[in-house]
Amino acid sequence: MKGTLRLLLVTFGCVGIIAAFNLITDARTQKVDAASLRNWDLPNFELTGLYGDPKSGFSSDVFRTGEVTVINFFASWCIPCLSEHRYVKRLGEETAVRIYGVNLRDDPEQAARWLADLGDPYTQVGADPDGSIARMLRVVGIPATFIVDGEGRVRYRHDGPITRRALSARIAPVVQALRDRPHL
Repeated sequence: MKGTLRLLLVTFGCVGIIAAFNLITDARTQKVDAASLRNWDLPNFELTGLYGDPKSGFSSDVFRTGEVTVINFFASWCIPCLSEHRYVKRLGEETAVRIYGVNLRDDPEQAARWLADLGDPYTQVGADPDGSIARMLRVVGIPATFIVDGEGRVRYRHDGPITRRALSARIAPVVQALRDRPHL
């Protein structure tokens, strides 16, 4: 009887913690907070492709073409990246924004297989095997997503996985707002 009661209390405690975390996370995704809005120049960098092929990588120049773009840091070993992947694909489909993937500290073959299995939403994918680009952009965890205006300025940052709510309430509206008013 005591063992069953203890198990029940532990189970309800865990469920309560998970529910509280989800409520906090959902509340954070409903509003655009000042900490997520940015207005700083993207530093210069170059990334090689997943297999070291320079043609399949990209440089920071692709973010200075006059178009709103997105940078998404991901890895095949990252569980939250897996949960957000369908929303990254949906972002590209619904907004037609160019999304550049940065594969962080990952095995290139596993990353390529992961993208082949799940679908590749990226315009191009660059490899950041040592995390130097992530450090440059102050990425402390992945997934991390940046919306960049056409002049190479980071205008919005989303830390953590993109969810349905974050996509519709924050990320897609920022992409559209920057398209409508580039100097917002």
